[in-house]
Amino acid sequence: MNDEILHDKEAFGMLTEADLTSLVDNAPKCEPRRSKLNGFGLFTKEHISCGETIVDFSDPDLYVLMKIEDLEEWRLKAGKFTAIDNEMCIVSKGFTKYSLLNHSRNPNALIDVAGRRIYAERDIYPGEEVTVDYRTEPMSPEIRKYFDPWL
Repeated sequence: MNDEILHDKEAFGMLTEADLTSLVDNAPKCEPRRSKLNGFGLFTKEHISCGETIVDFSDPDLYVLMKIEDLEEWRLKAGKFTAIDNEMCIVSKGFTKYSLLNHSRNPNALIDVAGRRIYAERDIYPGEEVTVDYRTEPMSPEIRKYFDPWL
């Protein structure tokens, strides 16, 4: 799915079931489903052990570093970036399963920015939604305000 379509659909909440078939599969033990938390989420198809990588976002063909100040407005509003620090972030070049991760204050997964991965904080069982705590990402209060609707 190209950035223009991603911008139109995801940023404005119009993602459809049909769009989910074109996701880049960088989370092989997971699948997209409707979430009780927000829109679509990422759900486990099989057991994932504590410490196991769930999503790998290290592929330079899929993910790039970008200055937060250079992010397009739609990425900010849709929360489609991962902050590394107050100035830099990681964004995907397309639409991957990683973008379906929803926020929880009681997450079952953690973000390892240095290792470019999401990993299980505890054993996660089939059918559970994989969630992370967006509040753990290092970002300025100015940027964090974009995440307020989910926090």
